[in-house]
Amino acid sequence: MTFVEDLADAVRRIMDRCGADGALAEAVARELVAWACRTYGGERVYIPATRHRLADRNAAIRREFNGRNHAELARRYRVSRRTIYRILSR
Repeated sequence: MTFVEDLADAVRRIMDRCGADGALAEAVARELVAWACRTYGGERVYIPATRHRLADRNAAIRREFNGRNHAELARRYRVSRRTIYRILSR
């Protein structure tokens, strides 16, 4: 699946969760994909993690830490053990 297909699928799922009917979700997904293609077609686009997502991840790491699972958390969240230590020290 390509990024554009993933994006359209995500829009459909989000709109479905919000109660939009299938035809509306499909139309919005197509419009968003068309806009993205017109605006960024042929370019490399960097999408950084948002502060909100990082804050949620860090809170989950703190909740799940049991005193001995540094390496397990590092694998699960795809970060270094050093990053786990840094998150836990704050």
